[in-house]
Amino acid sequence: MLDLHAHFLPGVDDGPRALADTLALLRNAATHGFQVMVATPHNKDVWLKSSLPALRALFEEVREAARQAGIPIELHLGMENHLEPDLPQRVDEGLALTLAATRSILVELPFNQYPLYADDTLFALQVRGLTPVIAHPERQADIQRRPQILRALVERGMLAQVTGESITGEFGPEAQASVRTLLKQGLVHLMASDTHAPEGRRSPQLEKAVAAAAQLIGEQRARALVEATPRAILNGQAVSFPLPER
Repeated sequence: MLDLHAHFLPGVDDGPRALADTLALLRNAATHGFQVMVATPHNKDVWLKSSLPALRALFEEVREAARQAGIPIELHLGMENHLEPDLPQRVDEGLALTLAATRSILVELPFNQYPLYADDTLFALQVRGLTPVIAHPERQADIQRRPQILRALVERGMLAQVTGESITGEFGPEAQASVRTLLKQGLVHLMASDTHAPEGRRSPQLEKAVAAAAQLIGEQRARALVEATPRAILNGQAVSFPLPER
């Protein structure tokens, strides 16, 4: 499986605190079939607490430590970019990283309200040749009530990534009901762990979530959420889906 949304760098955001915790997380991920993981620290935490040069150096340190520990996971660097009006400018300045240096950028919407500036800001990213990947839309309050918000973004060429634990209920009934709706309507393209911890809740596991998704959309489509589609993104290939029926 390929996981394009994971918080495993130590001491950067609300993920692991120490390198030992990071290595424990990665070992657990390997036992659960993860082959590729992209580190996606929160952009604001990087800007406020660190710097991009320091982040890159930390990532290389983690990658080398994982190699020496014999952990068979291919690691890449990205960022979870909070949607704010200046995000396109941050991209221009090189401060907002894409997923593994591809043309796809992970974007987190505000949880409680779909802001008035959202459509214009996301379009500005597309004008720059980027494909916004909307992180966990099933946990966004307005999309939970009105999935047509996400439908409009997908129809404009954006992708949607859901969290595995939303499908299995760990984020509550609202997120679970929302993700089931989005899956059945064909509005989900990727599934990720959004892992923050080596064990327990938010640990790197996706098997149960893939099985639950398969009951809704079939085994082939469910597996594509964690295999074919993320692989295409990392390979820089165009990802296209038939527009979901209304």
